[in-house]
Parts: sequence; structure tokens; C-alpha cells
Amino acid sequence: MLVAADRERDRRLLEKALPFEAGKVEPRFVKSGREVVDYLEGTGSFADRNKYPLPDVLVLNLENGGVNAFDVLEWRRAWPDGFKVVAVVLSRSKANADVNRAYALGANSYLAKPANFSELCELFRAMTDYWSSLNYFSVWPSAENQPLHELS
Repeated sequence: MLVAADRERDRRLLEKALPFEAGKVEPRFVKSGREVVDYLEGTGSFADRNKYPLPDVLVLNLENGGVNAFDVLEWRRAWPDGFKVVAVVLSRSKANADVNRAYALGANSYLAKPANFSELCELFRAMTDYWSSLNYFSVWPSAENQPLHELS
């Protein structure tokens, strides 16, 4: 899981809220949308894929300054591997315009930040359970373009 949070206080809070039981989550934190793009592209200080593997889930804070969640989602749509990384937007905003824009740009989920820490922990636990255990991802055909029913 790659988590974008521009404020140190938010990073510490999110890190404490993430469920670490049973090795479900191996969070990595970046400070900005620009760092999200660099990380996902494997460029700059994130060039070593052994050290910075491609995450399964990307958590974007809508309130990040500079390159924000909307910018990252728009970039992700054009990125060849964009479909491989689940994008979850986390925001204080429940405005329909923000929710609709996030989904229109390809967000897989839009979650409202809860008011207290225990609710934040529960939110992350539910999100982690869903994306790591309950959700089934599509199997993509091989380069030979085999039909899905022929893939083992």
C-alpha cells in the first residue's frame, strides 16, 4: 500500500491506524502527488523496484497540496500499468462534485475521513479487508491473447 500524506501529523496518524496484523498491509508513505507519480513510474529516488515495489493499493489524500489526488488519478488513467493499482481517495469532503470527479477520473473507492481515531482505524481495517481479502481482481489475458477461460 502506498499512502500519500503531505503533513507529518497525518502520516503518523494514518500509520497508527493501518492494520498490521497478519502482514496484511505493508504501507509506504510519500509526501505528495508528485512523489506518488515518481514512485509508481519507478523514477528518481524510487528507481529500485526491489526497494520500492509496485503497490496493490494507492491511498490518495484529496487535501494534499500541489499535485493533488485528482491530478494523480488523471495521470493514472494514461499510465500503462494504471489498472494494476487500486486507487482509493480519502477526504474530509463529502461534496458530490468531489466524489463524482474522483470516480470520473478512475478512483476505485472514495472514503470520507472519520471524525475520530477509532473510526479511522475501523475504516482502514475494513478497506484493507476488502481490497486484500474480499475483492477479486480480474485475470488479464497473456500476450498470446488467450481467452480468459483458457488461462490456468
